[in-house]
Amino acid sequence: MKLKYFTLTLVALSVLSACNIGDDNDAEVSALQAQVEQLQSELDNIDTSNEAEVATLSATVAAMQAQIDTMTAELVALQEASDNVSTIEDIARLQAEIEALQATLDALTAQAPVLGSNATSGANILFEDSDKILRFAIFPDTQGRDDDNMSLYVDVDKDGNTLSIKEYVGVDYNGDGYYDAGTESQNDAVKANDWDEDGVSYLVNVEDPFHPYIEVDSAGEPIVVAPEHRKDFGPDWKVLPLPLVDAVTDKMIELDVDLVLATGDITEYRAESDYVQWMEKVARPLTDAGISVFPARGNHEIVNGRNWPAWFTNEQEWERQSVNNVFNDINPYEGYEQVDFDQGYKLYQAYTGALVREHLDNGKAIGFPGAEDLVYYFIEDKTMFIALDFYFAELYSSAYRGTWTILRDWLKEVIIANAEDVDHVVAFGHEPLSTKKRPQTYQVEIYDAYVAERIALQEAKDAAQATLDDAVENSASDEEIAFYRNALETATSAYEELEEPSLNGYDIGQLGYLQLQDEAEPGLAADILNLFNNYQVTYIAGHDHQYSRSLIHPTSDDKDTANGFTQIIGGNASWKAYENLYGMHDDHETGLFINNFYDSITGGDLTNSEGTKYASITSDLGNGISFVVIEVNGRQITSKAYYADHTLTEVDMNLGAHYDYDTNAWCKYSGDFMV
Repeated sequence: MKLKYFTLTLVALSVLSACNIGDDNDAEVSALQAQVEQLQSELDNIDTSNEAEVATLSATVAAMQAQIDTMTAELVALQEASDNVSTIEDIARLQAEIEALQATLDALTAQAPVLGSNATSGANILFEDSDKILRFAIFPDTQGRDDDNMSLYVDVDKDGNTLSIKEYVGVDYNGDGYYDAGTESQNDAVKANDWDEDGVSYLVNVEDPFHPYIEVDSAGEPIVVAPEHRKDFGPDWKVLPLPLVDAVTDKMIELDVDLVLATGDITEYRAESDYVQWMEKVARPLTDAGISVFPARGNHEIVNGRNWPAWFTNEQEWERQSVNNVFNDINPYEGYEQVDFDQGYKLYQAYTGALVREHLDNGKAIGFPGAEDLVYYFIEDKTMFIALDFYFAELYSSAYRGTWTILRDWLKEVIIANAEDVDHVVAFGHEPLSTKKRPQTYQVEIYDAYVAERIALQEAKDAAQATLDDAVENSASDEEIAFYRNALETATSAYEELEEPSLNGYDIGQLGYLQLQDEAEPGLAADILNLFNNYQVTYIAGHDHQYSRSLIHPTSDDKDTANGFTQIIGGNASWKAYENLYGMHDDHETGLFINNFYDSITGGDLTNSEGTKYASITSDLGNGISFVVIEVNGRQITSKAYYADHTLTEVDMNLGAHYDYDTNAWCKYSGDFMV
């Protein structure tokens, strides 16, 4: 195959031959002619029999020809101007212009690197027992349970004597048979009508979780647990789904995977207790087993899980279910005004982010400048892994809307620079490109309109109150006061009747955010999707609390064809599950497999053997756990989904349910006995 650029060089030659240049400049003219002849030779020698190279070059011909036509016109103009060339300066100008054309042509004929061209050679797969097989696992969402579902208090001692105090009974996190953290938080704050009004933790014996009691000293006084001695976690904070998390961790160690990608949402309320538990129950056992852990942040590490829509407004989101609820030296609030709250970044840096920092410090990982511990890449056994963070663009509500615009050039750079030396590229982050769990029904404009109306109604109510107060203060007539009081009642009623949109967030997947950002930077979405498709990126995500595998297509014209790259949603290790309300993306996705392990719980009461009500189950729960292991065997990449059905609820954990490492089984109370 010859690329048809000869007309361009012939024009260049004719320009030189037409130049009115004297004998003194023959050497310069000869040099220029030799340069152009060399250019002609290089272009003529773009000759190949390799079908792959032919296809690659052919794909760029149309675009290059348009540029070449422009350059040809420039050379024609150059020829017309050359009639008056008579000086060395003119020759130098000509030479500079031709050199510029040379550089442009070089760029046009340059080929993109071919994935794996310098990596694995020979057979596409290795023997099954080859030491070169790389196995990595995806640790899915582990965000905790809702403690509000469990509302158990105890006010008796071992002998059944009623005490003057009562204590909340929570999860025996360390399994020592006692619950010792019945107050709210590390601050021992006292809040009326809340979990614990006295701000003190008493030691509760929960060896029989259906019959707990408060331990007393020799004088019959309840035993108080000092803050520094508490081993469990307070009732107003999340606890990880320990039976599920322990089971997934144990299985990954049993499978002897080489590394683990954690795709985020390890916390529900960006709470420090969840970070502590995740490091103890996931990161430490894995690293002790020689398995490296590489985390990415989820949206719950950034926002409060109970106030998701506030992420999309500039409202101040400052609730008590936030951040530091264990005793240490971290103060996530220090140095921040309310609206500038760092949204959990300091906690990330202290816990899961510290794992990334270690990889950066030892040279294993290379970070994105300015966000090194959030966006980074590393290479393991000829596979390139890229950790994505969708929230770092700003640390407040506009973070979703600019991430891809910032990352585009960096992604191109690192993928292209390493492509020839790796067999596979894996990108992992929290949110799927195409999400499954919620429909694309929420629009920012809807919530913004609601906020605006609420503000207007509040102002109207305040104004009506002020008018009434002024009338009373100035001894207005009874008729006027009645009129103003009626106006206030009307304004108050309008404010109270305004309903917040019954929507769960702007959850349109990263394809949706790509398209939004594309409006500001046209071509962005095509650039990212084509980049991922050209280098067959395996895109791994969490967020949806289920297992799914599909093809993401660069354009809608590719729908239901093989032209696409793989997306894997890596399972669920949380109590929470979601219906498949969204399904497959109409334009950009072909589904291959999906299982959301979903079980709808419409309500039910748990009681002990005496019929005393313990808790109500109100949540939609998962009826199984799942995670994914991916094997890289030379050029071949294989995904395997592991799953296990279960009937556990988050309240079972309060009642002592746990994963038994020795038997690889779940144990829970049935009646009054652990089975």
